[in-house]
Amino acid sequence: MSQDRKAAIEAFVERAHKVLNEVNYYQLLRISTDSDTGQVRAAYYKLAASLHPDVHGIDVDPTYRKKLTAVFSRVAEAYRVLSDSSLRARYDRELSEGKVRIGMGADINKKEHDISDAGALRFYKLGKAAIGDDDSKSALMNLRFALQKDPESQSIKDALEIAEKGKA
Repeated sequence: MSQDRKAAIEAFVERAHKVLNEVNYYQLLRISTDSDTGQVRAAYYKLAASLHPDVHGIDVDPTYRKKLTAVFSRVAEAYRVLSDSSLRARYDRELSEGKVRIGMGADINKKEHDISDAGALRFYKLGKAAIGDDDSKSALMNLRFALQKDPESQSIKDALEIAEKGKA
């Protein structure tokens, strides 16, 4: 990494760390509120490539590393929230109330399902996203695939019930 690039990243981290509790996820990722999931992902990966603490090596000043880690963690939090349609809808509601972090960041890492099969989880997430997009046909299809892979999951059954009600 060039010295100019390193200096630019350090300056960004210092500025971002100072206002971390004042900027919202859209501002942090430098995207508009109407950005689609692809734009959210692109913005996240661009920042993550520069901000991931491992990129900076082990000989980084501990004080700077702490700031870098805090900024990177918030960028990752912003990505997790804005790339999930149901969390994003909730975040947008909370943002309109003046909150810059969803639930003040306390519960976004909480496991919200009982799905153990990776394939089932992938279809479940697609189904949940389709529910959020009011696409009941895709929601039903993906959730049925998920249930085939993990027939004991109550989370999938509950989501499938919601999708079926949306179809009626």
